[in-house]
Amino acid sequence: RRPECIAEHRNSGAVGDAAKQPAVRQEVSMASLNLGVAALCAWGALASGRGSVQDVDVELVGSAPFCRKSPEVHQMHWSDRKDANKTVIFGGKGFEWTFTKSHRAKHEEAILDTSPNHRKRLIHEMIDDGDIKAQVTMFDDIWAFDSEARHWSQIEHHGPAPVARWKPGTATANGGRTLILFGGCESTKMSGVLNDLWTLTTLPGHPLRARWTQLFTKNPPMKRRGHIVATNETHLVVIGGKGWTRHTGTRVLQDVWATPLSALGLAGSDGEGTAVWTEGVGFPGRPRWGATGTRLRRRGGGDVLAMFGGRRNAEKAGEYVYYNELWLYDFKADDWCLVEPEDGVAPHSRDHHGATNVGGDLFVFGGRVDPSRSSDADLNDLWSFSIETMRWTLHRPLRHSPAPLPRFMPGFGEATWRGRQVPTVFGGESLPGSTKSASRNDVWVFVPAKGGGQEWKELAHSRCLADSIETSDAWLLEGFSEPAAAAWLQSTSAAAIAGAAVALVGSLALSSALGRRGRAGDAGNTDRFLAVEGEADAPSQLEYHQLD
Repeated sequence: RRPECIAEHRNSGAVGDAAKQPAVRQEVSMASLNLGVAALCAWGALASGRGSVQDVDVELVGSAPFCRKSPEVHQMHWSDRKDANKTVIFGGKGFEWTFTKSHRAKHEEAILDTSPNHRKRLIHEMIDDGDIKAQVTMFDDIWAFDSEARHWSQIEHHGPAPVARWKPGTATANGGRTLILFGGCESTKMSGVLNDLWTLTTLPGHPLRARWTQLFTKNPPMKRRGHIVATNETHLVVIGGKGWTRHTGTRVLQDVWATPLSALGLAGSDGEGTAVWTEGVGFPGRPRWGATGTRLRRRGGGDVLAMFGGRRNAEKAGEYVYYNELWLYDFKADDWCLVEPEDGVAPHSRDHHGATNVGGDLFVFGGRVDPSRSSDADLNDLWSFSIETMRWTLHRPLRHSPAPLPRFMPGFGEATWRGRQVPTVFGGESLPGSTKSASRNDVWVFVPAKGGGQEWKELAHSRCLADSIETSDAWLLEGFSEPAAAAWLQSTSAAAIAGAAVALVGSLALSSALGRRGRAGDAGNTDRFLAVEGEADAPSQLEYHQLD
């Protein structure tokens, strides 16, 4: 028996609660001039004849992914350069704003009207009247976030691609150049579960392009969602989740399946022949779902998968048992062991949290502790587990510093921040609320603070509700015929170029002036005409609020 395990379950032949931490519920409002500069460039290209209506649409649509929960988040590489690393998100369940077909006239009026105030009022009226609705949907889009530049880009891909889904399992291979996708669910019903296998491969030299490839295998695991997918140096592994068949209905799964990466063409091989799945030793604990699985390197060598949390049905209908157990699955030995922390300290029991590997440690963020939709049923705490010391550590941000809202089903992964690998959070759903009212698309990183300690830093704030569309020209243009859109663009392009140029130059001058005044200790007069919010260490990141 290994010293870190209190229970072992192995096959040599085959491949308790801690006190709930108080939730921090602070937010900070941030924005940058990037979108304004991009819009100015797009208008300039249009006016000079180098652009078209389609070009403007491509530039402006996709300033950020739609708000969602259950997105997959991984760091991927387009080259060996560190600045080529991007935090990539795929899929999830969220909502998008759609127009009802019977109210196209109001849509065109909003497009052709050049008054921002009138457009804002009209859109709110359309929302109140039901002409614009938030529609729950599954996503199949791929986005890359540059944490250093604080910028979203939508990844281009051509040819066949996976259907939109949520709760899939994903892992990376080939040094972060390939994302492996298995299963998930294309609807809210269990009958929509999948067991297809895809790879997304980055294209070197094309930092915003990637290629999907579907892989066909023999003896694949059954269709499922909410499962774990992981890789080591040699194999792809699928564990547990929820499955469904027409004959058995919904089943909570404990099975373990593996197939060689070489047979998939993902380990320096061309993948000749057809990959075959082999069933290993199933999970020995109580059946559960909503757990996470993260690859770690064991002290002394060897890779393990760290499975944390999850929940199961209690004996009483409608109630659940939540777990904070940490299990280690040894890829090579095909065995399991339950970990006993050295000091007995562990995170609160939870499910639908986020987990990732940063610096060799397991990091866990957020999740849900209760099936109710009350405001105290989700978390925003951050823990790490060291396989070297066998201890959990609660990471508390600096006092009075901002933090992500509590949430469950967040996207949680690794990002590069000023040359350092750090945990990052994208999206999720905050309680109380629903997919339409409480899904998010904000981005946070947990980083060292100046003067010591650690803090959350918001890199992109959440824009999900009406405020996110009332000034979005690209969103308004979507679905319009080129003549109608072109007429509006031509009628406003000259004014927009001039106005944007004046705003940009003025904002830069104001930023410089505020910087000088701040150093001189005299910034009190700026609140006579506007309010500016920004970070002390990034004076160029400003957000303007109209006071009158």
